[in-house]
Parts: sequence; structure tokens; C-alpha cells
Amino acid sequence: QVQAEAGAVRLQYRDDGVGMSDEVAARAFEPFFTTRRGSGGSGLGLHLVYNLTTQVLGGQITLHSKAGEGCEFRLRIPLHAPLQGTQGEAAAAPPTAGMRRRRSDYH
Repeated sequence: QVQAEAGAVRLQYRDDGVGMSDEVAARAFEPFFTTRRGSGGSGLGLHLVYNLTTQVLGGQITLHSKAGEGCEFRLRIPLHAPLQGTQGEAAAAPPTAGMRRRRSDYH
């Protein structure tokens, strides 16, 4: 579900899966937290969503869940992302993590 409001958009996602216990939901956005260790879960998915929503886009995200009742995520994202940097500087360049460097980059 998507709703427009003054200066922002609200997104609501709900599923009918197995849900999360209070203990799991409280840790869901922590990096490397997973209930599927050894089964392919890295524990980074919701952490990445949280960081993109709050730090890059300047929004908020909440999680509501109960075991056996599915999950609901609510996001509020401003229509204009905040500038990255300080004192009115232009937005920072995209991160280059994971990119290969050329030898000339070191001089």
C-alpha cells in the first residue's frame, strides 16, 4: 500500500507468513542477525533496508510482527533525500566499496 502525504510517501508492506517472535523482531535490523544460519541467510537483508531507508533516504522504517501472524513493515520516505555531506556541500559521490582500483588510483 502506498500513500502520498505532504513532502513524503508512506509505504506499507504486509505478508501472511510465519511472523517473528518479539525477540527476533527486536533484532531484525541488526547486521548479521539471522534465524537461518547455515541455510543461506546472511543476516544483512533487513539491515541494508534499514540503512538505505534511514541514512541514505532520510526516512523511517518500523516492523510490526507476531509469531504466526506475519509481518508488517511501514516506511516513510521524504520526497527529497537529504544531501550527504556537511555545510551545504553537494551530495557525496556514490560509494565505491567492492570496486577494483587501478594502479593509477594510488598515486
